[in-house]
Amino acid sequence: MFKEYNHSAFSLHYELVLVTKNKTPIFNEDIVNFGVEIFKNISVSYQVNLTGIHFEATHMHFKFEAYPTTNLYKFINAYKSASSRKIKNYYPEVRDKLSGTAMWEANYFLITTGVSSNDIVLHYIEEYIKCDEIHHEHTENCIGE
Repeated sequence: MFKEYNHSAFSLHYELVLVTKNKTPIFNEDIVNFGVEIFKNISVSYQVNLTGIHFEATHMHFKFEAYPTTNLYKFINAYKSASSRKIKNYYPEVRDKLSGTAMWEANYFLITTGVSSNDIVLHYIEEYIKCDEIHHEHTENCIGE
């Protein structure tokens, strides 16, 4: 349900929406699959894990998980730059439709997603915190000991 890193537990889920320049319709299944492979290749360096994808002709939605240390701004801009360059080089029809402009709009939409935070907090308390600090009762594997 969540990951651990440096004595912390977290569950960071995001959805990123990227729109093509001037909403130019360029995406089909082949181009999207190529773009997904680029996403996966870049994501390794940023500790990002792709969990879902949706697309229409003018935009792509990426659902992914990340670490608290992930610089999302750098990751997103690295993806936009690499995917624009590689897709335009590999698919000349995309380059022609865009008439030499950038593939993506400069702005993007990023939102946090996931299950109810109450559910995650309760799971964390039940599974990871093995101490009763109020009554000073501790069991084995108590975090903080």
